[in-house]
Amino acid sequence: MFKFVRENAPAIGTNIFAPESFNFNHTSSDEILNDSTAASHLAFVGGHIYGGGLRSYPLAENMGKEIWMTEHLVLDTTWTAVLATGKEINDCMTVGMSAYIWWYIVRFYGPILENGDVSKRGFVMSQFARFVRPGYFRVYATSPQRQISITAYREGAKTVIVVINQRAQDGEQAFQLKGGDAVSFTQYVTSRTKNCMQVSDVAVLNRIFTVTLEASSITTFVSN
Repeated sequence: MFKFVRENAPAIGTNIFAPESFNFNHTSSDEILNDSTAASHLAFVGGHIYGGGLRSYPLAENMGKEIWMTEHLVLDTTWTAVLATGKEINDCMTVGMSAYIWWYIVRFYGPILENGDVSKRGFVMSQFARFVRPGYFRVYATSPQRQISITAYREGAKTVIVVINQRAQDGEQAFQLKGGDAVSFTQYVTSRTKNCMQVSDVAVLNRIFTVTLEASSITTFVSN
């Protein structure tokens, strides 16, 4: 892999991913990144998270390389497992990855079923993909509550917040914004009974708003 990237990658004429290790093992990519010639030929660091590897990569980040999670799948289609996919996307983003790629789009365990319908996993993924579009960047966000996970994104004046509640009961969550001029947020919810359903807007007062998160759900808040 190192020899190819160093000596042959420029001949391909397009951006190069490497090394796509099974559990995002950094050994092969470290070798590439620690060689100035090879590193200059590498556009993205890609890897899978089978069996581990969901962690930050300071060497790649410090060199300005985008880090992509380029393959994962889970066969379990229970709601608990499907919501866990949302948590996994959340975790990939919080450790500094720029992309999450599911292996096989059209499968019973994928985002689209064999009959063409969007699956529950697809609706969970859409809570990110539908609203966090190219050009958005992640901003710091956190929750002090157990089993509630948050990531937030901005593009210009637009803010998108994705919140996962893995608890078995509804729960209140307060948000305090730093910057931005949002007057309200539109909510979209995927749960056992909802599929990226738009629900009532929530007003922002003095950059603070409070909502009740549905049990075992993922909610996307889009600023207005």
